[in-house]
Amino acid sequence: METILRAIVEADRAARAETDAARKRREDLSLELSECKKQIDARYRQNAEQTIAAARAEMDKKVAQVERDLDVRTARIREGLQKTYAENKSQWVESIVTAVTNG
Repeated sequence: METILRAIVEADRAARAETDAARKRREDLSLELSECKKQIDARYRQNAEQTIAAARAEMDKKVAQVERDLDVRTARIREGLQKTYAENKSQWVESIVTAVTNG
């Protein structure tokens, strides 16, 4: 009888040791998974930031080009208007004076 009780106690100790080892493995795996998740999140965030920075740089280049094009176009239009004004100023003044005095 004593032998049976001793065997039961030993079996219980062995089962508890296995349970404790399994619990420890589960905790270790949980920590490992948590660390792996952090690394994946960091890589994802870094990739996203790089993608955003590249897109921002590309858009800044496009905006700068559009600004340059607009400046050139505005200067060309301004020159044309100034030329038209210089060429027709006297005629316009005469037309206005004639219209006012005869009108």
